[in-house]
Amino acid sequence: MNTDQNEKNWKQQPEKTSSLWKDMANNGLIAIAAKRDQFVGILQKKSNVAREGARRQVDALKTIIEQLKNPVGS
Repeated sequence: MNTDQNEKNWKQQPEKTSSLWKDMANNGLIAIAAKRDQFVGILQKKSNVAREGARRQVDALKTIIEQLKNPVGS
């Protein structure tokens, strides 16, 4: 592989990484959000927080997912 090809491959890495995270957000995390109550219960047990605290954390995660799906300026 020549230097130009290496440089091209290196420049494509952020795009591939961004695409991977977007796919994860769209697929895996959305599936989790669909089962919100179940996810809240699991989070509550794992992090030893009150149910309302777990709900706030899930809502914050949902906001992050929405921002990833619809970035400002796109």
